Amino acid sequence: MNFSKSAFSKSKRRLMPSTGSDGGYSPLSADHSSLSLQTLSSKEAFTLGSKWASLGFLLVKLICGTIIFFASIFTVFAVGPAIETRYLPAVSKLTITSIEETSDGRTRIRVAFRKLRDCEYIGITWFVGSRPDSFERVSVVLMRDQNDTSSPNRPIGYQTAGPWIIGVPPEDLKNHSFAQLVHRCHPFWPTVTDFFP
Repeated sequence: MNFSKSAFSKSKRRLMPSTGSDGGYSPLSADHSSLSLQTLSSKEAFTLGSKWASLGFLLVKLICGTIIFFASIFTVFAVGPAIETRYLPAVSKLTITSIEETSDGRTRIRVAFRKLRDCEYIGITWFVGSRPDSFERVSVVLMRDQNDTSSPNRPIGYQTAGPWIIGVPPEDLKNHSFAQLVHRCHPFWPTVTDFFP
C-alpha cells in the first residue's frame, strides 16, 4: 500500500519537533543544551578535582621533605661528634717522651704528637680513672714562660711540647688515666680528640 507525499510529510512533521523560525521552544534543542551543560559541568568538576589532587600531593611531598630534612639535621648533630672523634681527630695519639715525679707527688711530662687538622685549640682535659665506670678530672699545668704571649695554636705537623704538670702520680698517669683535646674545626660543634692513652 502506498502513502501519498502529503501524508508522509504530515507524519514526518508530527514525529520531528519543530524548531520554529521565530526562535520558539524546541524540545530537541533543549535536550541538546541540557546535555552540553551536564558535559561541561562534569569536565569542570574533573578539572577542579585534579587540581585539588595535585595540590594535596604537593603538600604531602612538602611535609615528607620537611620531616626528612629535620631528621637528617638531628642525625648529623647527634652522631656527627662521635664519628668525628673516631675517624677525624684533630691530632694523633700522644707519646710521652719523658716522665718524672715532682716533689709534691704530681707528674712532670714531655710529649710528642702530630697535628692532623688545621683546627683552633680550645683546651686539654686529663682524667684519672676508667671510662665509663668512674673517673674524675685532674689538674693540667702547661709550663710556659709567664712573658710568653704567643698563640697556643700550632700548625699541622709533628709537634713536641712540655713540660706539663699532671695532677696524679706517674703510676696512675701511665695506667689509670686518659686525656682529651678540644678544638674548633668548624662552626657546628667542638671537636673532641681522645689524646691519651
